[in-house]
Amino acid sequence: MLIAERSLNPLDDWDEFEQETPDLLRAHTVLTLAKTLPKLQRVVFQQYSDLAGEDPDVDFDARIVINFSAQPGPLGRMLALVMIDALPRIRCPEYRTAHLLVELALPVYFIATSDDVERILTDQTLPHLRRLRMGENNNDDGMLLGYCASRVPNVSLNFLDQLDFLQVHDQTLLGPGPRSLPPTHAYNLTWTPLLFELSSIQVLELAHQPPTFFRHLFVQTGLDHDRDLRILQRTIQDTSLEALFVSQKVACLPVAQFNAVRAVCQAAGVDLVVAAEDKYAVVLPAFVEYVRAREQCETGSA
Repeated sequence: MLIAERSLNPLDDWDEFEQETPDLLRAHTVLTLAKTLPKLQRVVFQQYSDLAGEDPDVDFDARIVINFSAQPGPLGRMLALVMIDALPRIRCPEYRTAHLLVELALPVYFIATSDDVERILTDQTLPHLRRLRMGENNNDDGMLLGYCASRVPNVSLNFLDQLDFLQVHDQTLLGPGPRSLPPTHAYNLTWTPLLFELSSIQVLELAHQPPTFFRHLFVQTGLDHDRDLRILQRTIQDTSLEALFVSQKVACLPVAQFNAVRAVCQAAGVDLVVAAEDKYAVVLPAFVEYVRAREQCETGSA
């Protein structure tokens, strides 16, 4: 595994006034290097926030730019690409290149048109993909426009069904008021196990109505107030929730508060799972283990 990290420590080789990235840290250089290492299968970018470069299509600066239509394939024989704390620019102007990626983790936000995303997330471009972590795509000029259901890409159901696991961030699917994601979207219909990741349980309070297909939730923070418990109870009532995954931070709440969370779940028959995070994993490992254990139980009882 190759981990490329651009540190903002002023003692590092970084000119914060010129906003220039040292050559060895440029995303283009990292990807070029990766293609020269035939046994390298996994590349991780972290701390690659979006900074103004001279020409993002040429020198890339601190920005990750990947054109999935380029020939030859920009990712070579890479099997896993993970982007953490980054704002990459993703493009796919036309179907041309099939990639070998088996795992792809997109950050919470990335720059791409919905058309680009819909061309990338297909069995023509990513025929081998089995694990996907999905964030929110924003318009091509890099502005964060906020959620709008009309901009959620219409990823094909066939593509989602080819995956083994899918994890999505709350910004991807959740919107306030009448803009909520329609129930006919492929995210609602896929058979692939889907984990919906919430930065906080309070995100659900902003939604007009949580999508009814919620079966597995991962909550990173919150659940430490009575209001949070009421949100959780309402979510359980309005969805088909089967399992609630919580971070170690939530698990370290005062005993009485965590027991209250446990009681809400037990009363509704919802599994409560304390999940250790692995930032280099595409999908939360505890979710993968949970789904596999359930599948084994179902197979054994059949």
